[in-house]
Amino acid sequence: MLLRSLTCLTFLAVLAGFSAPAPAESLESPDAIRAAIQEAADRQIVPGKDQTLQIEIGEIDRRIRLPHCPAPEVDIPSTAAPFMSARVSCRAPFWTLYVPLKLHAWGLAVVAAANLAPGTRLTASDLTMQRLDTVATSGAY
Repeated sequence: MLLRSLTCLTFLAVLAGFSAPAPAESLESPDAIRAAIQEAADRQIVPGKDQTLQIEIGEIDRRIRLPHCPAPEVDIPSTAAPFMSARVSCRAPFWTLYVPLKLHAWGLAVVAAANLAPGTRLTASDLTMQRLDTVATSGAY
């Protein structure tokens, strides 16, 4: 009976150890994840000629409690789409998180100065330069 009680107590102690919440200092902070994404984006996403790149990193829910990762890996899609997700992962301890990104590439483009009727013969006064988000316009400028 005593052996059975000790075995049960040992089992409960082991379970309690697995379910105990991790101390705050051993958790990965959302700010550290955002910084890793920004660093990877700055390396991987290259603006076009005469463009200014702006990357909006989506919010990371502060209720998410991930164990601290000594070397988070960030994967960003190679396509220049206005909306995408960064995959942030850790090999040990293992976890993966997807964070939304919004990409802007601001550059100057020639646009109509006013609404023009179809077939209008263009003159210099019909055109102007305007700063556009060339990613959001999908090259249709």
